[in-house]
Amino acid sequence: MALAEGRMLLSDLLEHAQRQFVYRHEWRVGDLVMWDNRSTVHRGRRYDLSERRELRRTTTEDRPTAFDTAA
Repeated sequence: MALAEGRMLLSDLLEHAQRQFVYRHEWRVGDLVMWDNRSTVHRGRRYDLSERRELRRTTTEDRPTAFDTAA
């Protein structure tokens, strides 16, 4: 995709991501939040630097399965 076309797509996606589609988490001890980067627009927010944070990333490889059909 050309750079200009990509920027236009990103602009359209961000415009579509209105408040009705936004999830904002209010953290409590023991919470776990997961998301799929392939289908989510996410961003970090400011946080209290005196609070402990633990972030972990897991990556999986998307491979065809026996149930997938050829296009």
